[in-house]
Amino acid sequence: MKAKLLSFNVDPQFGNTLDALLLADFRQVPLKVLARYMGKAETFSFFESHEVDAEDNG
Repeated sequence: MKAKLLSFNVDPQFGNTLDALLLADFRQVPLKVLARYMGKAETFSFFESHEVDAEDNG
């Protein structure tokens, strides 16, 4: 996904887990990958609202 790690933090209120803040441009994520997590209909809706051609996005 080519996400960038912006920051991380240890969260003492949540069992000292490591939190990470990532920045990812979902318009660049391949359709199959995004549909796995968002669902196919939601992915097409996302692409349409952001004027991304789903056919060009693998």
